[in-house]
Amino acid sequence: MPAVYTGAHAGFVDALYAAFVLGAARIGLDARRAHEYVAFGLFCGFALGTKYTGLLAVPILLVCAILLWAQEGSGKLRVLVRSAGLVAIVAGLVAAPFYVRNWIVLGSPIYPPPPILASIFHVKYLPEDAIHNFHVYIQSRGRGLGRGFGAYLLLPFHLTYHTSNFHGAGGIGLTGLALGPLGLIASRHDRFLKALALLGLLLTTVWFVTQQESRFLIHVYALGAIFSVIGWGYVLQQRARFSSLLCGAVVASSMLYGLFMIARARKDDVHAAISPAYAERVRQERVPYVESFDFLNRDAFVQRVLILDRSVPPFYCDKPYVKAIGQWGELVLPDATDANHVLGRVRDLGVSHVLDVTSELSGFRVPANAPGLTVVFAAPNQKVYRVD
Repeated sequence: MPAVYTGAHAGFVDALYAAFVLGAARIGLDARRAHEYVAFGLFCGFALGTKYTGLLAVPILLVCAILLWAQEGSGKLRVLVRSAGLVAIVAGLVAAPFYVRNWIVLGSPIYPPPPILASIFHVKYLPEDAIHNFHVYIQSRGRGLGRGFGAYLLLPFHLTYHTSNFHGAGGIGLTGLALGPLGLIASRHDRFLKALALLGLLLTTVWFVTQQESRFLIHVYALGAIFSVIGWGYVLQQRARFSSLLCGAVVASSMLYGLFMIARARKDDVHAAISPAYAERVRQERVPYVESFDFLNRDAFVQRVLILDRSVPPFYCDKPYVKAIGQWGELVLPDATDANHVLGRVRDLGVSHVLDVTSELSGFRVPANAPGLTVVFAAPNQKVYRVD
C-alpha cells in the first residue's frame, strides 16, 4: 500500500509505531498470564514512547483486551483490574522517560502542547503565537473530507479512492473495500477477530475526530488487510461461479496499483542512482541555496554557521550550525526574537560564518556594510558572510 510505504521512510516513524500497536494487540488480546501482561505493557509503552498518538491508542487497546478477557473466563472484576493495572504500570514505566524528559527540557510532556495543555504548561522556546500557528496548521491539515456523520460513514470509500485528501501519497487499494466486509462477516463468531475489528473501528473513530492524516492509520490498514484475506478465503469457500477469478482480479489490481504508485514516486531516485549526472542535476534543482551549502561544506575555515532565515532547511549543512529561529518560530535563544537580535549576539554564539538569504518570508537580513561581517560568497538570493 503506498500509504503504508510513505509512513515507513523519509524520516517518518508511523510504520514503526503501527508495528508496536499491532504487536501490543496480538499479545494483549491473548494475554492470560503475568509475563504476557508484562509483554503487553512493554509494547504499549513502546507505542507511547514512539508517537504521541499512542496516548489515544493505548487506552483503546486496553478496553478491547479487557472486553475479550471478560468474555473468555477472566471476568472477575478483581482479576481484570489487576491485569489491566499491571499493563498500565509497565507501559507507564517504559514511556515515562520520554515524557519526563520533555517536561524538564521543554516545559511540557507533549511538545508543542495541544490546546488542552497549552494553558497549563509554560513551554520553553515556543512563543504563544508560534503555538497558535502550529495548532491552526494541524487543524487545517487534519480536516480530511470533513468530520460530519456522513463523512464518517463514507470513510471506507474515501480512504480507498481519495487518500490524497488525507495526505496519503497514493492509496490502499481495492482489497479492503471489496473483501474486508466479507472478512468481518466470516469472523462474526470468533472472539479474537471480533476484538480486532472493534480495535480497528475505535482507532479509526479516534483518528477521524482528531487528525485525519493517512499515515496515522497504518495499523488500521494492516488490520484491513487481515480481514481482506479472511474475506478472500470466505468467498472461495462458497464455491460460487467466477468467485476465484473475481477475488484474484481484486487482489491483483490492488497490488499492481500499489507497485505502480510507489514506482512512479521513486522513478527519479532510481534514475539518480544509476546516473551520477542526473543525480547532480536533481541536487542542483531541489536543494535550496545549494551553492551556499556547497561553499560552506567545502571551506575548511568554516567552523560554525549561523542561519538567519527560518525557512532554510539546515540539514544540508555538514558543519555545526545555529538556527536561532525555527520553522514554526521556535526560539533557540529566548531573548533573541528576530534576526537583528541574533546578529547582535553573533560573537557570543561562536559562529565563524553567517548564511543570509532572500525567501518568501523576507529579504536579506544582514544590513549593508555590517561591521564585523565580510561577504565571502554570493549567488542569486544568497550570501555567506565571514565573521571577522
